[in-house]
Amino acid sequence: MIKARLKKLRFATFGFLVLLLALSPVSSVFAMGFGHGFYGTVKVDGVDADIGTVISAQVAGTEYGSWTVATPGEYALIVQGDIDEDATIHFYVDGQEADQTFPFHDGWTTKLDLTVTIPPTFPMPCFIATAAYGTPMAGEMEILREFRDDYLLTNPVGQAFVDFYYRVSPPMAEFITEHPSLKPIVRAGLMPAVAMSTVAVDTTPTQKMVIVGLLMLALVVVAICVKRRQSEGSEYSGG
Repeated sequence: MIKARLKKLRFATFGFLVLLLALSPVSSVFAMGFGHGFYGTVKVDGVDADIGTVISAQVAGTEYGSWTVATPGEYALIVQGDIDEDATIHFYVDGQEADQTFPFHDGWTTKLDLTVTIPPTFPMPCFIATAAYGTPMAGEMEILREFRDDYLLTNPVGQAFVDFYYRVSPPMAEFITEHPSLKPIVRAGLMPAVAMSTVAVDTTPTQKMVIVGLLMLALVVVAICVKRRQSEGSEYSGG
């Protein structure tokens, strides 16, 4: 008898809640579906995301859910809206795209650990120019650094070039340091690059693209010349 009454009470309570949801403003939310829930860890460069870090989910460039980290390294959010089934969800951590994506499935709950790798900012000196001018504080060095930070590192092509330069330039710079007679030659070779960097601030976007190309060409020419002299030096010393 008691069990039967409890069962009737549960059905009555459930029906009352359904009626309230149907009449309430949030009923429009359920019209969009249950959504796809995600939870797990979130790390930035291998470290737990700090409190206040914003995790967002986007589909085709539109945001459909966000979460502000309250416990370091943990998140939970619901992706909900007018989203096609199997549409790819992209996750962002403070605006930086995460390494993981996932297809949307309404009504699912998925554990998905998010990781983000912040691109390097290349705070290193210009090795060849430093060796040529003898000090990283030279006026020409300041101009080249400003050009690197404001123009080369702001686009994928420039970033790839800077990355390549920092991988191949240290041994060349060492060779220049060991052969002081090369410094005037390298400084002369860098003059076009310094001149172009100086005028870059007062140019149009099209002119900036041309300058970037010429600067890359000038640095490549200098690197080739130094490499040849380095090879010739090795041959002479070997003989």
